[in-house]
Amino acid sequence: MKDNLVFDHIILIDDDSIINHVHELLVKKNIPAKNIKSYLNPLNAIIAIQNLLQQKGLKILVFLDLNMPEITGFEFLDKAAELENNSKLFDIIIVSSSIDSNDISRGKKHPLVRTYIPKPITSEKLIKLKENYSQLVIEH
Repeated sequence: MKDNLVFDHIILIDDDSIINHVHELLVKKNIPAKNIKSYLNPLNAIIAIQNLLQQKGLKILVFLDLNMPEITGFEFLDKAAELENNSKLFDIIIVSSSIDSNDISRGKKHPLVRTYIPKPITSEKLIKLKENYSQLVIEH
């Protein structure tokens, strides 16, 4: 990620409030953003993203867990793909504890997903993500 690339919004979606809090602290420390918000319920995050997409030119980064009770991360991805002005305006990174190779493969193949990071997020993983981010966007 270039130093001048600053996200307008970073959204963390995980049904565990402690994980959200820790990940939020790490993201604040390692990735430039004007606003960082966590959601326990992915349906609330979809509404928030839909509202943000009404504004032009925002750079939005989403960190998404897969296993949640309201809807799964994959169901979230399907809903996100249906949003007006959708995938071209935000990037999704899956952050999951799933070691199921089908989940990993399915996540990486989804057109809205930039990459898959095993939980938990660490400073090292975020630094590597920043270093590789431009390449991930270009390849996608």
